[in-house]
Amino acid sequence: MTVKPHRKKFQVNSITTVAELSTLTEGVSRNPITVPISSVRVDEEFVYLGRGTEERRFDRDGVATQKIADFLPLVSTRYIEKCPPELQSANLNYWLNNSGEGEVSFYTHGDHINGLSDPNKLSIPLVSWVDSITKVFKPTDEVKKLVVEDNYLHVDITIPEISVQVEGHDSTRERKPRVNDITQGGIRILTFPDEQKPPVVQSYLHRLVCTNGLSQESAASRISLRGKTTEDIKEEFEMITQSLIGDLERVLEEYAATAEIRVVGDLSAFIFNVATERNLPQKVVQRVMELSRSLEPQPYVYDVLQIFTSVANESVSYPTMMSLQRIGGDFVNHEESGILHRCTTCEQPLIHNWDAV
Repeated sequence: MTVKPHRKKFQVNSITTVAELSTLTEGVSRNPITVPISSVRVDEEFVYLGRGTEERRFDRDGVATQKIADFLPLVSTRYIEKCPPELQSANLNYWLNNSGEGEVSFYTHGDHINGLSDPNKLSIPLVSWVDSITKVFKPTDEVKKLVVEDNYLHVDITIPEISVQVEGHDSTRERKPRVNDITQGGIRILTFPDEQKPPVVQSYLHRLVCTNGLSQESAASRISLRGKTTEDIKEEFEMITQSLIGDLERVLEEYAATAEIRVVGDLSAFIFNVATERNLPQKVVQRVMELSRSLEPQPYVYDVLQIFTSVANESVSYPTMMSLQRIGGDFVNHEESGILHRCTTCEQPLIHNWDAV
């Protein structure tokens, strides 16, 4: 018998509104199952929680095996993954039976185990994050991107009535004017259900004509977990999200203003330096440089940022996509990021603030 594979990160395209986010948590338990560690056992097919009439059984897939191994301090997850199922069971059962009198909380979804946590340590399940998101946003607000992993949730949500229209600012040599070129304002949310990692909330802009997106992170984007309860964190998350929503009109104004700012100096050196400073892969740098050849010698910042964010929509890795969209955000927030503050001869930055943005 082989252990079922991990449930990997995947992008959900069927959910298009905030109202539909609740389908992510259908069948998900709102309260974890907390049992003594010593009452947990596994075989090649199932994980058993509790004893006697209190015993409950769940599928033992790759996620369950990994999460149990991660939870046990003296077990190497990498070693367990290399073992055949029988040896995995023997190792896990030995350490479950010899881990003292502590307790463990299991988060479940139907017949699956999604996560484990120490009930004495802070962790927030997926269902709680979805509850908070649906509380802050309207049901009709639009989900532009939804990425789900075992312990990771990425949601880009836009608010259609908060938008800006930028027309006629296309500084490519073809000079193709755009009509109804609308960019919506929104929020990017990154959370880590069932894990002790702080959530991240960012401003997010989404250009409808080409689906280019960009994000802005600030000091207020990260929520500290230290000394807080689950309710404290959810309340702070909702407050910060509402504050960022209230600031979207200003962010969109700054975005539109980039269509009036020219990039001066050596354009090729400027774009190359921006790309390499952010440690983009070589092939991605080459692609950005290739697309930049369509720009006139002193293009608008608006058109340069669209080069970077358009590459984010191509076949790049998830981390690279995020980096490219943060570069777009730095162009919008250029006063703070310093991305335009450069020597016009060598195009090297005169300040280095982008790591803090």
